[in-house]
Amino acid sequence: MVLLIGFAVATVASAVLPSFGLVVVARFVAGLPHGAYFGIASIVAGDIMGPGKRGKGIALVLLGLSVANVVGVPAVTWIGQVASWRVAYGVVAALFALTFLAVSAFVPRSARDVHATIGRELRVFRLPQAWIVMSLGAVGFGGFFAVYSYISPLVQNVTGLSESTVPLVLVVVGLGMVVGGLLGGFLADHSVKATIFVGLFALIGALLVTVLTAQWVVGLFVGAFLLGATSSAIPPAVQSRLMDIAGDARTIAAALNHSAFNLGNSLGAALGGAVIAAGFGFLAPGWLGIGLALLGVVVAVISYAVEGRSKRRAAALRTAGASTGPIREVVSTH
Repeated sequence: MVLLIGFAVATVASAVLPSFGLVVVARFVAGLPHGAYFGIASIVAGDIMGPGKRGKGIALVLLGLSVANVVGVPAVTWIGQVASWRVAYGVVAALFALTFLAVSAFVPRSARDVHATIGRELRVFRLPQAWIVMSLGAVGFGGFFAVYSYISPLVQNVTGLSESTVPLVLVVVGLGMVVGGLLGGFLADHSVKATIFVGLFALIGALLVTVLTAQWVVGLFVGAFLLGATSSAIPPAVQSRLMDIAGDARTIAAALNHSAFNLGNSLGAALGGAVIAAGFGFLAPGWLGIGLALLGVVVAVISYAVEGRSKRRAAALRTAGASTGPIREVVSTH
């Protein structure tokens, strides 16, 4: 609830501050609660869903992001076009206030972890696997945002449609995210590893469809739906893996998943803008996204290779300990 207050206050500030620089500062402040909020919400949802359904719980929380892309983003984009961006931010702030009321009324209180400490949570940063998996989320998801950040110029300059079509394309992306998020949560409960690899390769396929067919209206909308579906299928699995790796530090691990994806948002948008500015055209972010998604596959391979080596080493140590146990016992009796 405190994080929701932070969202609302910073968004109101974004709507009323007088200069671009101050608005940028307000947007930065508004972004600070994001990872923590979605991380904690995912843990609460996983606990409510019960054992064996954590992936579905995470997916349901992330479904909120998908619904936002179906309804919220297009609606606020339209409001910004017909009214002003300040009015659009005011609407978003009102939604945060309504969410605060809904959380206070309906979300059950959970038992406090009496053993939780800041030091225990921060120990996750000592784990190499945590850094690897965060890199996977940032790089792999950056491929999606390289394209998504520039949907408007893609629609207008490549497909040749009007600006008024952009919200409709965003709706289609959001519908894909709804379908992909639910499917990704279901698959993550069965196999996190398979979901990560299948999701990344599916994202690569969706990016290929987009860059090869975006000049046609049908290709644009098919690619938009596939981009939404494949990108949203990956986060529940990545978050589940981070929480498994972190052990007792699952709260910060859940938040780090969203930090990683926000880094992917920034990375994809920045690199996508760079290739457009360099004169490679509005399809160039798609090819860049394919490269980032492929890099995500490489990072995933490294992550599981490191894990496999650690398991083999642990198994070897257990075997060695078992084989020397009787000898030690004999020596001790003499």
